[in-house]
Amino acid sequence: MNGYYRPQRNWGVRTKHVIWHGLDVLTLENEQLRVSFAVGRGADVVEFLHKTSDTDFVWLSANGLRHPALRAVTPPDARMAFYDSYPGGWQEVFPVGGAPSAGPGLPFGSHGFHGEVWHRPWDWRVVEDAPSAVQLELSIRTETLPYRLIRNVRLETGSSSLLFEEVAINESDVDLPLMWGHHITFGRPFLGPGSVIEMPRSVEIVTGDISRTHPQRRLAANRVMPWHDAVDAGGRAVDMSRLPVVGTPGEMSYLRGFREGHYLVRDSRGLGLEIAWDAAVMPYVWCWQEFGAMRDYPWFGRHYNIGLEPFTSIPREGLAAAIENGTASRLAGGARKAFVLRATVGCL
Repeated sequence: MNGYYRPQRNWGVRTKHVIWHGLDVLTLENEQLRVSFAVGRGADVVEFLHKTSDTDFVWLSANGLRHPALRAVTPPDARMAFYDSYPGGWQEVFPVGGAPSAGPGLPFGSHGFHGEVWHRPWDWRVVEDAPSAVQLELSIRTETLPYRLIRNVRLETGSSSLLFEEVAINESDVDLPLMWGHHITFGRPFLGPGSVIEMPRSVEIVTGDISRTHPQRRLAANRVMPWHDAVDAGGRAVDMSRLPVVGTPGEMSYLRGFREGHYLVRDSRGLGLEIAWDAAVMPYVWCWQEFGAMRDYPWFGRHYNIGLEPFTSIPREGLAAAIENGTASRLAGGARKAFVLRATVGCL
């Protein structure tokens, strides 16, 4: 149910197909929310607006959302290709995550930084279209590894919650590795110093080598520590639950120990976005923080944002490292892997 003659409605739960900065965008809307997906580029969530408070939980980078044809010439370096076109927002990372690396039967770097679905157009169709509920199906086939990814998103009347129901399908008869994640970011104007991140008490922080992440950072390197009792290199306490002042060094670490996938990010008003997901499929959260301390490429001190990204695997060094440490997921030939995530706005 697509195209010019699909019934239109400007009340109840509804969907629109619009052109935004030269890109095809689908918008879902009800009394509480307006959520927009850039299906012309990665099916990124580029708007998650809580209408009654006029708060958009999507952070957009300084470069923002643009059609790829309007970008500068893409450099051959895969990391730069991602950074130069990074709009902020919320991407799906699939079928690999992090830095380019070798893979099964693939030369080094052939799958690019954070996989391939973030920069390509997705297919879409309207599965259900009623005043009480709208459901969209968004899908894409990958090229470097033979996967199909299908994402169903559903919004119901009166709800402040958006449901994602997804399935990854191995379309070959070969057993394949998989890194899969949701690159969810938060930033201004919603986020700022004093904003709070709530995590389950069971969560631990895993930090790596400083040289592999940020040249400056807050946390002690190569450590495992409780989320609520983190320390820096000098043993001083670091409160990871409360965001610091502008100019504080950034961080790249990993969270684990989720008995149930759940976290909440809220501002000084108590308004927050809760992310709940199937932690059996994605047992890790990549924790990226940038508070304006990085004065050179690619951020140049312009950003104050965090990423809290449910993931199947670690680390950000890519597929080869995840296979080596045993966290890479695997999907047998012809097999399917389902995943569910829900994003809910709430006032505390």
